[in-house]
Amino acid sequence: MSFSVYAEKTSVEELLIEADAIKSSDFLQLEKFLIEIEAQEADLSSAQQEFYKYLQSYSLAYKGDYEQALRGFESLAKISDQVELSYRARISLANIYAITRDYSKGFKNLHELIANNHNISNDEIRQQGLIIASLIYNTYQKYDLSKEYAGKLLQESPTGRNLCFIKQLQLDSMFQLDELQSVEQELNEGVLLCEDAKENIAAALLKINIARHYLNNSDAMKALEYLEGHSSSIHDTNYPRVIAEYYILFARAKWQLGEQGDAINFASKVLDISDNDRFIKPRVMAYALLHEIKKANGDFKMALDYYEKYSEADKAQINEILAQQLAYNIVEQQTQEKVQEIKLLNKQNEVLTLQQNLAKKEAANDKLAIALLVSILGFIGFWTYRIKRNQIKLRKQAEVDQLTGVSTRHHFYESARALLQSCESSDQEVSFILFDMDSFKKINDHYGHLVGDYVLKEALSASMVCWRKNDLAGRLGGEEFAILLPACDLDKAAQIAEHCRRKISEVDTSESGHQFPISASFGVTSSKYSGYELKELIADSDRMMYVAKDEGRDRVKVINSGIY
Repeated sequence: MSFSVYAEKTSVEELLIEADAIKSSDFLQLEKFLIEIEAQEADLSSAQQEFYKYLQSYSLAYKGDYEQALRGFESLAKISDQVELSYRARISLANIYAITRDYSKGFKNLHELIANNHNISNDEIRQQGLIIASLIYNTYQKYDLSKEYAGKLLQESPTGRNLCFIKQLQLDSMFQLDELQSVEQELNEGVLLCEDAKENIAAALLKINIARHYLNNSDAMKALEYLEGHSSSIHDTNYPRVIAEYYILFARAKWQLGEQGDAINFASKVLDISDNDRFIKPRVMAYALLHEIKKANGDFKMALDYYEKYSEADKAQINEILAQQLAYNIVEQQTQEKVQEIKLLNKQNEVLTLQQNLAKKEAANDKLAIALLVSILGFIGFWTYRIKRNQIKLRKQAEVDQLTGVSTRHHFYESARALLQSCESSDQEVSFILFDMDSFKKINDHYGHLVGDYVLKEALSASMVCWRKNDLAGRLGGEEFAILLPACDLDKAAQIAEHCRRKISEVDTSESGHQFPISASFGVTSSKYSGYELKELIADSDRMMYVAKDEGRDRVKVINSGIY
């Protein structure tokens, strides 16, 4: 009887180990293992129950039930006495927060992983912590940092699954940075490595980059043949993000080859998969492609509809990148402040020690001790000043758009609501201008993001001279900007908008190394027509702006009026 119980427990232990080994490579088998383990749950030890909970949470995360998965992993990270299991739970937390775009918690968990990495004796698990660091930096488009961590890990001669993940992250980061010498060859080597490790998702991500490389080099036929040849292995991952990336590349290839019906069909599939703002990058690309197709067909109503959806999704994507950067800066700053606070505490302890020693020392040594005390107090004052200065710098980063110098979206909304409330209470008319740079995506695609940044900076610099001293301006996202004009009627606001439009159109872009015209489309409204609610002012001016774009761009459209 006792042997039977022992054998059963050993069987459960083996099931747990096997389930853990295949969890990222064979999800369907993982589910089968979990069902078998559940049948023997009453016989699990407390340590095995925690391991089972870890695997259950992993399964929930894989299926997209992040809320339940987070609960499981948070519980394990806080209460588990198993150091390595707690560390692995925190790895999963950092990963899920990256996926769910909770950037602040993602970076905080990442810092804890990196700080505690030296406490993990198991090399494979310790490497997994650094792999997730590389993955998160890759997800947040900090490709240099992702490549740096992957490079450090490769120096440890990893094997198996870990080697696959590390190479995939290194290759993807280098692909994004355009640093691969032989793109096709190096990515294919990574695919074979991950297929040997049976890590099909990592292999599929590299296959997506190979197809993207073909499309970037205007070889749509080769991209289509490659995607069709690997359709089964990519779909077999059952991973929505990979499949969404596959569909948008397939749609782009079909469109370049003139197969419009298939292009629309596959672009629409991307939208079905990426609902609720999941996988926003392929969603942006799908809307852009559908806009391009409808415009080419002369269906301008649908083209405008898709352009508005593209613009909204693109703004969300850019805001997401800005939120990532802000969260990264805040967590980095908080980490530095903690380090500085520890230094201050140490120095304060030294001061206390000196003060105690002063009482015991003879008068001859008092002068030296006092000098040391003054020096240490000066050091404390210096670090206090540094912390305060950094806090001011961080607050400025949160309030001012670093590229253009106007308010960030969040700060603009807060300031605008307060200003609108004040104007409403004093019965002052308020006007609102919304403008968007025309064909900005084409500028970015053709000349690069550095030139795009130059255009935004110069356009804002040119238009600032048109604003009044008390006007409030902000960057709402991407290439879209807003101006709130207190004590200003609609006619005056229209004149200011027209002045801005002319100034922007006069910008000389030759300093960027390229000569091309730039323009912006404007929508104008006022509280007389839209009231004092910020969302209504934005909605009405946004509608006017898109009418201006639809009617030819580079113009001002005023509510209840015509083109100015």
